[in-house]
Amino acid sequence: MAYDLLEDGYQEGGIWPIIAGAIAGSAAYALSDWAVSREGARSRKRSGDQQVNAGEVGGLAIAIGSLLDGIPESVALGLGLLSGKGISIAMLAAIFLSNFPEGL
Repeated sequence: MAYDLLEDGYQEGGIWPIIAGAIAGSAAYALSDWAVSREGARSRKRSGDQQVNAGEVGGLAIAIGSLLDGIPESVALGLGLLSGKGISIAMLAAIFLSNFPEGL
């Protein structure tokens, strides 16, 4: 899906919007990781007794992760519909499979 979007983005706007989007996405991820770690989740992935209780900071991490996961998908779907070109089957399948529960 990412390669499909990169090609379309390059044809529509050139390389600079792609670079700006990559930098903005990287900054959003880094700042979010910093905020979650600052709130006490620094030890969330340690082994043994060093790991903190997930209930203490898990909600913030899940909320930020869900937000960051949903933004690119929503933008891709919205722009595809607004452009009038529709949404490719590959993009629709990728979004569906990435959000499909593992237990089913």
